[in-house]
Amino acid sequence: MWHVSDDSRRPEVAMSKHESSVNYQNLVRDLAEMYPFEVAEVVVVELVANSLDAKATNISVDYDASNGILIVADNGAGMRRLSI
Repeated sequence: MWHVSDDSRRPEVAMSKHESSVNYQNLVRDLAEMYPFEVAEVVVVELVANSLDAKATNISVDYDASNGILIVADNGAGMRRLSI
């Protein structure tokens, strides 16, 4: 899982990797069952919803097709470690 800091202008610099105990296969399956859309659309909807929940006023969604990387950057507050 990736976290992007508030500096969405340079995500390659601001991005840091952190560990998660989330089972991503189960998460994607559960999300797909919740929405009548394709899995790729569901993932984008959830990521943007997370940005909105973080009170973001600027959300950027980019896709690097050559590397298969989806980048969602925002200026939201994010979560504190205690909330995880």
